[in-house]
Amino acid sequence: MRSAEFRILVFLGTLSMLLAGCGGGEESPEQPSRDLIMEAWDAFEDGDWVRAAGQFRAAIDEDPGGGEGYVGLGWVHVSRADTELALTLFKTGVETDLRQYAGAHVGLALCLMLGDEEKLEEAAAAAGKALTRTWDQTYRRHRPSRLQREHVWLIRAQCNFELGEYEEAYGDVTELSDVTLDPESEFFLEDLLRELERLGTKWRIDW
Repeated sequence: MRSAEFRILVFLGTLSMLLAGCGGGEESPEQPSRDLIMEAWDAFEDGDWVRAAGQFRAAIDEDPGGGEGYVGLGWVHVSRADTELALTLFKTGVETDLRQYAGAHVGLALCLMLGDEEKLEEAAAAAGKALTRTWDQTYRRHRPSRLQREHVWLIRAQCNFELGEYEEAYGDVTELSDVTLDPESEFFLEDLLRELERLGTKWRIDW
């Protein structure tokens, strides 16, 4: 499978996952836009992109210094396959809110990976940041609830593979698989790509 085709596979799997549903989580009591954010994620879960987008925009208007609205709206546009606008929103979310939620960095990684190939290194870095963020239930409101750490490892593995960082890609793969490969083998790259393809299929959630 060519690298571009694999990136499409990862994206379709992520998009299918989003359409399959997501949820909101707890909101800190001091956050004035908490009700809007919760309502927006409820609409997102129901597949009501128009209502979700409206509620996220209202949250941004009410609390422009918070990142939740930008991040949520970014995921709405990912679900609509508009990754260019989603990328802008995720960047705004990260720049606006110093808490830098995992959902923003995952979104950045995915959109960058699907865009310019010159941004793959930046995409891998964003995935790495996402992996360092808190992923407990408290933070569900900043990302689709079905988005798991395994999807982020897969995104970073694909980026590293395309960047020619094969041992780094293998390290990411070992977070998802018990497969044992020999980096010194003449078949290492072929075996690694095959495992990436298998994992891409495994972590894809069908419509």
